[in-house]
Amino acid sequence: MLSDANNGTWIRPNGVSGLISIIIPTYNRPSLIALSLDSVLEQTYRPIEIIVVDDGSADNTREVVSQWALKADARLAVRYFHQANQGGCAARNRGLRESRGEFINFLDSDDRLLGGALQRKVDCLCSSSALYCYDRGERVDGEGGPLGQHGRPWSAYGGQFFLVYHFDTTGPLIRRGLCQKIGPWDESLRGCQEEEYFARLKLHGGRGTFLDEVGHVVVEHVENRVVGSEGHRESFLPAREKMLRSIQLAGPAYASEAEFLTTFLRLNFARNAIEAWRKGDHSLAVANLQKARGYGYRPWHVGWFLMATRILGARFCAPLYFGLRDWLHVARRRLANKPDRDPVREMYAIIGK
Repeated sequence: MLSDANNGTWIRPNGVSGLISIIIPTYNRPSLIALSLDSVLEQTYRPIEIIVVDDGSADNTREVVSQWALKADARLAVRYFHQANQGGCAARNRGLRESRGEFINFLDSDDRLLGGALQRKVDCLCSSSALYCYDRGERVDGEGGPLGQHGRPWSAYGGQFFLVYHFDTTGPLIRRGLCQKIGPWDESLRGCQEEEYFARLKLHGGRGTFLDEVGHVVVEHVENRVVGSEGHRESFLPAREKMLRSIQLAGPAYASEAEFLTTFLRLNFARNAIEAWRKGDHSLAVANLQKARGYGYRPWHVGWFLMATRILGARFCAPLYFGLRDWLHVARRRLANKPDRDPVREMYAIIGK
């Protein structure tokens, strides 16, 4: 039966034994969500509750879910919640608050589970002490054409495991206690929220268990997204700042990861400062340089420039400072007969971006 309920508080500490809560955030995707729901219905595992959180759809999503709920069996419940548009993180948090299961599996409304996926993951957790397990995903285009697979074991990433998005949102089945421990999805992020959330999951939940099987399909499509590409661009560095804070709080055991991410942020903000200056946005150039300095970018001239900016303003100081720096950089490389290096791009290669 389809039910609607009021918003609750943070996640309940105890779940129903054996129950899997499938949390599906959606936004204006009536033609896709039915396929996602079908893929849950076809799972051999029971019991399951499906929690659909409609993030402000203005179409017939509710009617589609209501009609589909007639397919549900005695051990598969469908619960629908509608809220004002707040983004994917808020929708997943609503789903977590409403969930009742011992196990949690997120399922985006453009993804599909493959046969037997939930049974394999439950068997894995019930036969081990792992706090989560995850499988590989098959990526396809809107016509079903293959685009590759995503999901690899811990060992494939060396020391940067915490920094990479190494499984799809649908990939992990997570014990409820771990979801409670790591806290809610960060609703201040409009993009890159999976990397930030799963960094906390890995810090608190360890390596998990990798199931070397394809357990779900991710469709790359053109329909409405809960989070758009613009949100990912603007959240890329803020998400990694939050990841760094989580890693630093985890203690000295992760000092190498913290050092890598600090360097990554320092170089990115320094490069963003130059790019903002080239686009004529002097205030943004100064703001990015201040960020870079906060992560250890401390050439002597940066402090003098920022001091001058406070007195004379960014509009006057930025063209002089960045223009001279750009000219000197090009001159030095040419005199040394060295090709330009892009250390930021090299670090992107390490973390798989």
